Amino acid sequence: MVPDILPGVPGGLPPGAKLHALPVQAPGDDRAQPGRRSGRERAAAPGVAQLLAIELPLRLLDSAAKLSAVHGLRTMDAVQLASGCAAREADAGCDSFACFDQVLRRAAATEGFSLIPHDLGG
Repeated sequence: MVPDILPGVPGGLPPGAKLHALPVQAPGDDRAQPGRRSGRERAAAPGVAQLLAIELPLRLLDSAAKLSAVHGLRTMDAVQLASGCAAREADAGCDSFACFDQVLRRAAATEGFSLIPHDLGG
């Protein structure tokens, strides 16, 4: 579980996923040049963000490919929906899906999720 990095997400990550944190230097910021500081110091330095790379299990990617074919989703939208489905498998109470893309919202509703926000309005 990774509660500090992904607060509010049941279990932190989809089952089987791995999290890798990498420091990323902001453009034009010379304070975090390699060799000047350790990786941990660079990650904590002002002007340096952390890139979180999540290694997804093959099962989740297979699910995303199937959802993409069924619903005509773009790759990352399919991964988002597959992650939601995996979270719901791990915790049946995880039955809501948050997004603003209309195609992804339709797909999530078809897969049985209640949508957040409920209505996008105008």
